[in-house]
Amino acid sequence: MVALGLDGVLVAVLWVVINAAVGVAFETHLSRVVLDPAGRLLETLEARYQLAGWIISLTAALLYFSVAERLPCQATPGKRLLGCRVVRSDGGRAGLPRLIWRNLAKLLSAAPCFLGFAMAAVTAGRFALHDLVSGCRVVRR
Repeated sequence: MVALGLDGVLVAVLWVVINAAVGVAFETHLSRVVLDPAGRLLETLEARYQLAGWIISLTAALLYFSVAERLPCQATPGKRLLGCRVVRSDGGRAGLPRLIWRNLAKLLSAAPCFLGFAMAAVTAGRFALHDLVSGCRVVRR
């Protein structure tokens, strides 16, 4: 959880940068659009840009975690600071599809009051729910 918090700071910065860029794109696009008198076009464009910002940000966060865990160090910066890395359940290197699935499965771990994360404190192999689902585990170096 500490590593996730550390990485969360980096992801938050990434999130702000992406959404600022999408906001600039919206303002640039808006300056070239002639609005209807009721402003309906503005609402439609704003909703589309907000949705695009969310999709791009979530995809960037997913790739941040998955690609970092696939690199030779097998860890995000937060995990590296704590001396941890992500491996397959058998101890081998996890492939990118498995890591993407692992990071998507974190939504399952978070859903019921973060109980899926808390499982790591009580299971024999210290597996969180998303680790069990993806066939991965976090180990100390």
